[in-house]
Amino acid sequence: MVQWVYSQFNHEQRKELHLLLKKDIYTYKDIWKIIWKDKSSISREIKRNSVNGIYDPDKANHKAYVRERYRTWQWKNKKIWASPFLERVLKVFLPNHSPEQIAGRLNMYFWKQVISHVSIYTFCYSNLWQEYCKYLYFKRSKPKKYKKKQESKNSVCRILQRVSIEERPVHINNRNSLFNRETDVLWSKKIESDRIGWLTERKSRLVILFKLVVLGQFMSKLNEIISLNPEEFDSVTFDNWVENKLHYILLLLWIATYFCHPYCSCEKATVENTFWRLRRYIPRSTLLSTITQDDLNRISETMNNTPRKCLGFRTPNEVFFEQKMLMSKSFLIQCISSNHKKFIQFFAINKI
Repeated sequence: MVQWVYSQFNHEQRKELHLLLKKDIYTYKDIWKIIWKDKSSISREIKRNSVNGIYDPDKANHKAYVRERYRTWQWKNKKIWASPFLERVLKVFLPNHSPEQIAGRLNMYFWKQVISHVSIYTFCYSNLWQEYCKYLYFKRSKPKKYKKKQESKNSVCRILQRVSIEERPVHINNRNSLFNRETDVLWSKKIESDRIGWLTERKSRLVILFKLVVLGQFMSKLNEIISLNPEEFDSVTFDNWVENKLHYILLLLWIATYFCHPYCSCEKATVENTFWRLRRYIPRSTLLSTITQDDLNRISETMNNTPRKCLGFRTPNEVFFEQKMLMSKSFLIQCISSNHKKFIQFFAINKI
């Protein structure tokens, strides 16, 4: 059953209003002090929900329910509340998945479009089904109003030997190649030494999370992670944070480094989007000192196995390993066709 939520009066309040009106000794101002409803709301309730000039609480409640349910914008949600299957799907998957992910997966497994994410959001934001808003990621009961972005002011950057993002190759900007990463740091205002760093792959959106305990540890930790699999890192894009001034360490591993313009962190939008997705698992009130590397590994595993709209509702792990296999096969074919014995021996030794 759908739970009825009315913005002004519920059934009990209408019964109490009916009893007060029958006594003919209370004005709207007196009633306001008893049921704590504004006099304009009381007069509007009596005017809109009376039947033949007589206010009956049961008929008024039913009249308000019918009006609210069959409004033009409310009637558009009939596809969901008239389908037990879709309503059950929302109850099961909304706590852990976004409406876009649910709609995308449904449309993948059926031969025609089942439902759109806009319909799911409209369904949750409607007055009748506000109870579903608690399952949304940000738990809003209304759509968010966006402000226009202001142009940022550029200033002089003190990082030496920095390469601007304008010089980044086209195949990286267009996400045509794998192994190009963006990085950023989540830090606490209370304890500055508690920080969490992460790397995001641009094409597959694969995430790597790592814990930072000491100030100035970011670049050394990043170098340690890259050293484990240097063949999976072609370039890294940074912002103009102070600890990124040691970026030349990565040049020793033949990894290209690029920097955003000052105050323009939106230029590395992939890692900024990862930041807001990470906030769902690590809210602002969380003490970063209580989070261990094992917790970060579990979070990254969850994020990498979550379907993404930008990937055609496939998971980052699926896209990353699929592209990696395609690259290895194409490279092997090139080596065989060009008769490079050294490369063939390399593939044989590593069992690729």
